[in-house]
Amino acid sequence: MRASSPGMVSMFWLLATFAYLLGSLSFAILLSRLSGRPDPRASGSGNAGATNMLRLAGKKLAILTLLGDLCKGLLPILIASAWNLNIAQQGWIGVCAVLGHLFPVYFRFRGGKGVATAAGVLLGLYPPAAALAIAAWLLTLYLTRTS
Repeated sequence: MRASSPGMVSMFWLLATFAYLLGSLSFAILLSRLSGRPDPRASGSGNAGATNMLRLAGKKLAILTLLGDLCKGLLPILIASAWNLNIAQQGWIGVCAVLGHLFPVYFRFRGGKGVATAAGVLLGLYPPAAALAIAAWLLTLYLTRTS
């Protein structure tokens, strides 16, 4: 199918919607609720992300949050690639996943910063760039002890 055919356009919009809805799943909020911890948006830094989860709930839940947020950016890109959508369409689908994280429909449009989700998108689109970004983040974390 050509990238501009009606079927491809429909697949794009279907996947863009899926990416937004998947991005709207906040692993920080869900894991906090499941573990009986306070809502991360109301505690610590007020951010629904892995760093705040580290402060509020410890390493295990922070790692699970990080992996969940990373995967919700990566998965739509992998599906888009498997469906042979072009790189621009894949990029827009990634934007939808990040927007879902920033403005989650399930949590009154109050989400996190989208860093891990964007890293997942970058990992799917161009793994060498993701590796470089993660290396820079790790170096900054090591030098400043701040994420």
